[in-house]
Amino acid sequence: MWADTVTLRVGDQLVGVRADTDCTAAVVRDTFAAWLEPTATGEQGEPIPWAFSLRLDPDESDLDRNRRGPKSVPQLRIGGILLARSRRPDDVVNALDHVLGGVLARQDDTRRWLGLRTFVARDRAVLVDAAPPALKADPRLARAGITELPTWSVAVDGDTVLVPPRLTAAADERREAPSTYALVGLVGLDACSHAAHADPGTGDAAHSPDRANDHDAVHHPTNPGALLARFAARHPSTEWFQTVERLVADGSIRVTTDRAVAAEQVRRLLASGDATG
Repeated sequence: MWADTVTLRVGDQLVGVRADTDCTAAVVRDTFAAWLEPTATGEQGEPIPWAFSLRLDPDESDLDRNRRGPKSVPQLRIGGILLARSRRPDDVVNALDHVLGGVLARQDDTRRWLGLRTFVARDRAVLVDAAPPALKADPRLARAGITELPTWSVAVDGDTVLVPPRLTAAADERREAPSTYALVGLVGLDACSHAAHADPGTGDAAHSPDRANDHDAVHHPTNPGALLARFAARHPSTEWFQTVERLVADGSIRVTTDRAVAAEQVRRLLASGDATG
């Protein structure tokens, strides 16, 4: 199923890219020629394990049962996590370029790096705490002109989100600066799907009102203190705590267990302040 693994040296880190075909492996080698480490091995001499999986050549005969198209649409993954997908292979290669740029940039430990997903519209950004593929290529967001940036992580400086440039930009003498966006909100899409409030009449101690309240505080925080505790925990810096504190005070942090609600929250936060929003 997988043709080859290409090893790259990104800064001081070795990264493996598993390719679905020899043609895909050739694209990786050509695009990232300056970072190739063909003979790299781990500390004990073993081959470098793959980290990313890149599929560029979908099998058009591999249709899902609902006939919605090929399951193997061009995509980029790390393990089972979907990072990017598009019917245009160039978009997926570009996403890998941006993700690797983030791998390089994150080695600068003087910045406050966050592993939150970044949704943008024009010069504004909302950071989302949700595991892909939730909200990935969501048509509601696409219709609103909102896109998710393919990046490994982002840095936050006060109320500014800094998105690292592509890895290949590092080979350019002009050296691209990070893209900057105004941070206007945070959204948490909780994976928890069971009922937030169980029926205490069942007699089950696990379903008592106290247990339900404890569950809500952890999985469905809504009060300012719980929201501050949840999101401030993503980074230990005082500056990030102050950023989250401001967003809580502004009412710009939302949490839900419903994907459609999360998409609407992202849209509303990015539209806030717009004359047309």
